[in-house]
Amino acid sequence: ALAMVPLGLSPAIAGPQPEQTMPAGRGDLRSGIVATAQALGMPPEWLATIISYETGGTFDPMQRGPTTQWGTHRGLIQFGEPQAREYGADFSSPEAALLSQLGPNGAIANYFRSRGWRPGMPLADAY
Repeated sequence: ALAMVPLGLSPAIAGPQPEQTMPAGRGDLRSGIVATAQALGMPPEWLATIISYETGGTFDPMQRGPTTQWGTHRGLIQFGEPQAREYGADFSSPEAALLSQLGPNGAIANYFRSRGWRPGMPLADAY
């Protein structure tokens, strides 16, 4: 099971927090996570935990991951190249990456909905 990373704990306890990893002026990562989770009917702590795991704790919307048969994985939940196109993740800049992935109609919400996520499902189904 994934460890929960409550939003608002000090970095010494919970590791990097979203609002501390994004430079000023590039959007509000914390608010974006909360808005995305609310649109999905998911506790924000669950989504933050998934993003923390997928980005190695950096919360970097441009985070590069492994290269697989789906190309280089990138972003907050590590979209493969076809998935990034399908769900609308834009990696042309850090700001575009942040704004395109988060929010009620962002790539993350689109991905979860297309994969059958419904409010009230357990954390194991979110991951």
